[in-house]
Amino acid sequence: MTILTLNKKELEKIIGKITPEVEHKISMFGTPVESVTEEEFSVDITANHPDLLSMSGFSRAILRFLGKKTGIREYNVEKGEKNYKVTI
Repeated sequence: MTILTLNKKELEKIIGKITPEVEHKISMFGTPVESVTEEEFSVDITANHPDLLSMSGFSRAILRFLGKKTGIREYNVEKGEKNYKVTI
């Protein structure tokens, strides 16, 4: 298991205020809260979730779990200057 320590203020800018209720929901997500200080927020990440080992990955998943950002993210793709063909 890995302890992910994030800057609390940066995380709160993304997901909102971290209240005891939000901490409980984060634990329900399967990432038990290890510690919370004024500056840091630490959670336990299991080995089968390497996608949660960064600020962007963890906040993306928690926002969806909390129901703040739902649905599939859409990306705009612009046509390139040349026609390229990719064969895999």
